Amino acid sequence: MADGILTRRGGGSSIKSVQTILVPYMSSTPVLTINEVDPDYSIILAGNTLISYYYTGSGTMNGVSFSSPTEITINAPRILRSMLIIIEFEPSAVKSNQRGIYSATNSPEVVTINEVDLSKCIMSCFASTGDNDDNPIVGGITAFTPTSISIRHGYSTTTRRPISWQVLELK
Repeated sequence: MADGILTRRGGGSSIKSVQTILVPYMSSTPVLTINEVDPDYSIILAGNTLISYYYTGSGTMNGVSFSSPTEITINAPRILRSMLIIIEFEPSAVKSNQRGIYSATNSPEVVTINEVDLSKCIMSCFASTGDNDDNPIVGGITAFTPTSISIRHGYSTTTRRPISWQVLELK
């Protein structure tokens, strides 16, 4: 393997563990049990689209987050089958890990972050809103700089919808 952000000199991997979690259909906010990880050195990625729906305006997904080192909470009123990938890095490989939840409109809005080297970052974003089961509309990160990310949701209204984001910078 060539030297890169996921390898150290000498070819050793900077990845401590990788977990793939298949999420079945659920009709309430699930808490998923995972093998223990250190959230400060981990990132959650979607292997395929994670969708929650606005049904009669009763809720929206506002984040996929570590609720403990052995649990992930998905804040959504309903979820279709999905897949999450959890990557835990060796602590010596992670320079910074920034995350948050931002309520965005359908126009791009800027979220300020601590400065990062974009060539050494992995970004993750979870957002999904829709007006019914037949019309899911997803939003996310639309642009980024070393000190900001631009976030928007795809719903055709100016009503704010939560979007969770994460920027993990490797050394």
